[in-house]
Formats: sequence, C-alpha cells, structure tokens
Amino acid sequence: MKISSSWISRIPSLDKLGAVVPNELDPIFITQEWFSSFAECIGNTEETLQLLHPEALWRDLLALTWDMRTLEGWEKIRVLLNKRNSPQMRALRQKEFVQFQRPYPDLAWIVGTFEFDVDSGHCSGVFRLVPTSSGEWKAFTIFTNLETLRNFPPAIGPFRSRQVLSGLSWAENLHLERTRTKDP
Repeated sequence: MKISSSWISRIPSLDKLGAVVPNELDPIFITQEWFSSFAECIGNTEETLQLLHPEALWRDLLALTWDMRTLEGWEKIRVLLNKRNSPQMRALRQKEFVQFQRPYPDLAWIVGTFEFDVDSGHCSGVFRLVPTSSGEWKAFTIFTNLETLRNFPPAIGPFRSRQVLSGLSWAENLHLERTRTKDP
C-alpha cells in the first residue's frame, strides 16, 4: 500500500501560523474582544471574514444550512455568510465558558462558546481562536448547531400525549408511523 506524500496537515501549529503565545495571556479579554467584533459585524461578510483565519473551518449542523456541512477557507465560508447569515443569525450572546488550551508545546488556542437565534430555533456555537503572526487572535474553527426548534416543543411534560395505550395499540401506532409517507 502506497502512502500519499501530498497530504498537508491542517493543524494550526504555532510554527505554521508564524505565531507565539505571549507569556501574559488573558483569554477572557481576548474572547470578549473577538466575540464583540464577531457579533457586531456578522451581517457584513467581508468584515466577518477578517475575524477568521484564511484557512478557517466552519462546521454547521442544521443551524444555518439545514444540513451538516463543513466549509474550509474564506471562499467557501463567504458563500455561507452571503446566503445565510443576515438576517438569520441574531441575538448573539457569548456564554461563560472560555478556556486556553495547549495540548502540545506547538499547539495552542482559546475556546469559547456562544448562543444565538435563527428563524427556525435556538442555536449554540463553539469557536477556537488561534494567535497570528501579527499578535491578533482569529477564529480557526467555528461550530454552529441547531439546539431546539421554535414552535415545536419536545413531547414531554404538558406536551406529552396523555392517551393510555395498551401494548397492542402502541405496536399498531408504531407500525402506522413507520409506514406513513416519508417527508421528502
């Protein structure tokens, strides 16, 4: 079996980024500054892209695309943002979780979380900021996920059916649900 020598690592090592992590690091301040800019300019694609590393990855699970997609680099992310972000992403709020992580001496990032709303529901997000050669921190990965659907609460508590079903009725209902026409 021949191993390809053309594989290029996408891992954002400090060497690859041409960056160093400063000794005095305030991850909370860095994420607050970055997220504030992100939330402010999310409706402007080109300004948003300036907050992302050119080789950034954006993984979306149903929040913006109604699909599971990973977009690599500014060009593909630009298409997503032009079609989906404005006015779709709104009420962006940074959550409390912020953590500097350095799994290896040449690998470091700051993780932060956020939440936002779209027409179809409530969403969450995770971002990882990496240092750049200019000292600025930019998002290398962004993950967005649809958490709940608006106007479709889960069938629990007061929304749960109170109809008592015997074992046979339950099986019959299950069979009916499985044989109904599938959603296109």
